[in-house]
Order: sequence, then C-alpha cells, then structure tokens
Amino acid sequence: MVDEDGYPVRDEASTTYAGAIETAEQFARRIYSEAWQRGWGRAHKRVVIGDGAEWIWNLSQQCFPQAIEIVDLYHARQHLWDLARKLHPGDDVAQKRWLLPQLDRLENGKIEDLVAELRSTPAASVEIADSLRIEAEYFHKNANRMRYPKF
Repeated sequence: MVDEDGYPVRDEASTTYAGAIETAEQFARRIYSEAWQRGWGRAHKRVVIGDGAEWIWNLSQQCFPQAIEIVDLYHARQHLWDLARKLHPGDDVAQKRWLLPQLDRLENGKIEDLVAELRSTPAASVEIADSLRIEAEYFHKNANRMRYPKF
C-alpha cells in the first residue's frame, strides 16, 4: 500500500505490541504466543530484535532458536553516546570527535575494530576503565548481532 506520492504506508493492523510487568518466563510465553498469532510459522525470514541484554537472547534461543538475532541500532548507539559522555564530560566537541569514528565502525559492522578501540582507549580513572571494559564486552558478545550492513 502506498500514499498518493508513492511512499509506503504502514497497514495499521500490521503492528502489535505485547508487554507487561512480569518475569522473563511469563514474557517468553506472551511473546511466543504473539509471534505465532502474527504468523511466525509462515515467515520466511525470522528475526528477534533486542537491546543486547543477555536475558533477551536466552529467551530468543528458547522460543525462536532459528531466528536471526539483531541488537537494535538505537541501543547500540546509546552505549557509545553514554561512553563518550563519560570519557569527555561537559565537552561536546571532544565527545563527538571520539564518538563519530566509533559510530562509523558500529554502523558498518566493524565490531572487532570497535572493540579493539575501546580496549585501547586510555582511561582517566578506574571508573572509566571499568566502563570501557564493560562496553567492550557488550560489543564483543553481541558482535554477530551487529552486522548491520549484512542485515
């Protein structure tokens, strides 16, 4: 379906949302049921998108073991923005100078290069060193889920 200018228009019935305050196990049942109601069994390409949290990938493996897993780009970028603010507090120019090459690596799927950069970035404090280590591990663990050009 397209509008009068030829641009795609989302079918209002094509999107549903499922959520509640509940355990991961309860959410797994909810999302599994929703996926099957929405036609999961007929889908040729099956994808699970998450923020990178381990419990989501555990749920994905449990409920949708053949699915392609992708870390949503918004959350991946947010990790880098937060780190830029920690590395260069109050200095917007320095934050962006550090951030832009990292975003380029991320968006081009060069996660190993990004991880290497994070691991070699000098830390001004133990807190910053911990943040760099944690973020390097986040990107390392999710590298195959961040091959954005491939996806």
